[in-house]
Amino acid sequence: MVYFNGLQVRNQSHSGLRDILLSFQRKAILVPASDGIARCFERLLLLAGGSNDANTGSAAEGPKGAKEVIHMLDALKCCLPLMASKPSNTILKYFTALLGLRQPIVTKSILENLHAVGDSPTVQLKPDMLLDLICSLGVSVSTERKSGDELASIARLLNIGTRKVYSQNKHIFVVKLPLVFTSLGDILASEFEEARFCAVETFKGLIDNCIDENMVSQGIDQIKARHQGVRSNPTVIEKICAILEGLLDVRCSDVWDKSFLVISLAF
Repeated sequence: MVYFNGLQVRNQSHSGLRDILLSFQRKAILVPASDGIARCFERLLLLAGGSNDANTGSAAEGPKGAKEVIHMLDALKCCLPLMASKPSNTILKYFTALLGLRQPIVTKSILENLHAVGDSPTVQLKPDMLLDLICSLGVSVSTERKSGDELASIARLLNIGTRKVYSQNKHIFVVKLPLVFTSLGDILASEFEEARFCAVETFKGLIDNCIDENMVSQGIDQIKARHQGVRSNPTVIEKICAILEGLLDVRCSDVWDKSFLVISLAF
């Protein structure tokens, strides 16, 4: 007789669920199947006490409930990229509340889910919701202590995730670009080599794909207007230039070679 431990059983069930969703692609049955998965996730959050911002804290207090949520997040890694859009967005809105728990294991699972979504060429999520999640993780770089693996994962997400948002809605993304650059600067200034490498690669991707002539022209026009007495806030490109200049300050002194590389790409 063959015995399976809990992890093996879960992995097998996740694989089976993924295969079922694959077989439902481009079929009407995908929507109710996806709705069922979303309802299951919501039910687990309710049982764990973490269904909304007001009571997410209790999810961490209930070990059994929290463990079930983690198992569900693991299952979603293979399901979310294959689910219908509306149920996927329903699940996504809970990720923000779960990030508020500031539990490394929860954050890691959510990062893995967002990577899976970012890598998927088919899944369509609300770009504003996805961008808010990505920016929340970016901001956490400077507000929470992170391991090297977490920082590297966030840097990679800032690459693939923001590209997905940019392709769906360029305008909402461009506004957040300075925040993303700030987060990457914080990662570059960290002590972790892999995270630094990922930050540089993401800088490269964003500079190549998201900074265009129109953005630069707007900045130049604003500067000229200020010389004529017109008062205005800094443009996106001006904020980005200030952030890139900051890569040469003392905190980045041991990675100036990488900083100069990033700055040279911008010009």
